[in-house]
Amino acid sequence: LMQAQGHAALDQMIGAAQQQFGGLRFHLDGQADGHGERLRFRWTLGPDAATAVAKGTDFAMLAGDGRLAEVSGFLDLVPQAL
Repeated sequence: LMQAQGHAALDQMIGAAQQQFGGLRFHLDGQADGHGERLRFRWTLGPDAATAVAKGTDFAMLAGDGRLAEVSGFLDLVPQAL
C-alpha cells in the first residue's frame, strides 16, 4: 500500500498514516525475533487498552551498522471500514 525510500520519504509516509488513523496507536504484539541481519515482528493498531482494528507482520533487514535497511510489511487483519 505504501513505499518509501530514505529518511524524508519514510517520515512523510509515517506522518500520512498518523493523520489517516488519528487517535489510534501502533503497538508491538509479542516480541520481535531475528536471525542474523533479519528481523520479524508483529504489530497491532488501535486505541490504547482496546481491541485492535488492524494487525500486521513486518520483516526487516539490518544494514551493517545495525540500522534498518529495508522493511516489508504485511496486513494480517484489516476491517472493511479502513
